[in-house]
Amino acid sequence: STLDGNVTYLNSAGLSMVGLNNLNEAKKTQIFDYVPENLKSTIDEEALPKIMSNQHWQDHTEFINFKTGDTFPIEINVFPISHLNSKNTIAVALVGKDLTERQKLEGQLRQSQKIESLGTLAGGIAHDFNTLIGTIIGYTDIISKEIPKDSHIQDDLESISKVANQAKTLVKQIRDFSH
Repeated sequence: STLDGNVTYLNSAGLSMVGLNNLNEAKKTQIFDYVPENLKSTIDEEALPKIMSNQHWQDHTEFINFKTGDTFPIEINVFPISHLNSKNTIAVALVGKDLTERQKLEGQLRQSQKIESLGTLAGGIAHDFNTLIGTIIGYTDIISKEIPKDSHIQDDLESISKVANQAKTLVKQIRDFSH
């Protein structure tokens, strides 16, 4: 683009990315037309001073797709262009990379990591519960052997064993989930 922001060239990938049909449409735009309103000040305050001092500027921002009106994440690299014998910037070259797919994959990876962490946590909890349930079942068996068979406490101990075994089944389901 020119120093005043007029777009002079946009390749076919760039045209597709921003939803324009041809170079003539692109030439009717300015570089700030591609940036959502809420991000224009960042470009103005950060990019322009660097470019005007003949430095490269790189950042992640968003661009607008003119066809859909939606924004998409983009990594942009802005390079000053100057004459061979001068350090004065005469134009600006911008290289952009659409990050939509990358961000989608990163989101899927984060989701997968969350599920893996949840599985690890569930496995740890299942192990701890299994230890507690084993202790309950063990003590219930010991007490059951020390109390006469006709004691009414035997029914209570049998109820405790039954509930503890049901809990073991739940723990097994949690352990299966964790794998």
